[in-house]
Amino acid sequence: MRARISFIGVVFVSVVLAAGCRSFSSRRTPTIPPGKKEVASGVAVDIQEQIDRQPSTASIVEAEVIRGLRGAGIDVRAEGRPARVIMGEADANFAGESEVYGVKTSVYAATVSLRVIDKRTGNILAAASSDVRKMATEKQTAARGALRDAADRAMSKIIGAIPRPEPKPAPKPKAEEKKKAGKKKEQKKEK
Repeated sequence: MRARISFIGVVFVSVVLAAGCRSFSSRRTPTIPPGKKEVASGVAVDIQEQIDRQPSTASIVEAEVIRGLRGAGIDVRAEGRPARVIMGEADANFAGESEVYGVKTSVYAATVSLRVIDKRTGNILAAASSDVRKMATEKQTAARGALRDAADRAMSKIIGAIPRPEPKPAPKPKAEEKKKAGKKKEQKKEK
């Protein structure tokens, strides 16, 4: 009797979980109008970060990577279907204390590893790792500074592997503007 009840309970739980997963995934997946095909574009960023072996709530490295991508003119996507994903790990650990000119400072060592993955093929397009030590009077400042510097160094190594969008061509001048431009050139030649 117990075996039958536990079997029914397992079936019930699996049905409930499956229904919940379907409804969850349908909420997260954007709908595409019929007849239109969604084109994968842009880059998504997913960095797992730890400071002193504790997960970080707000990723400093992820923010630096996104800032670097946007500065390079690359589309960063939080939703939709990105063509590429930057995945990585970041870790900052207390490396000791030091005294500089009579001021007690904390030293943090940070390691950042990044990979650029093409979502269509699954291939790793680029990978980079960077180790940095940073010193500051406060532990948090030293940890954040080390992570920020390591992220910048790792990004500079992989940024070339991410294709940039082609620049939009300049709009063609209208006929009137062409005539004005031609008249200005003629006036300059006469002078």
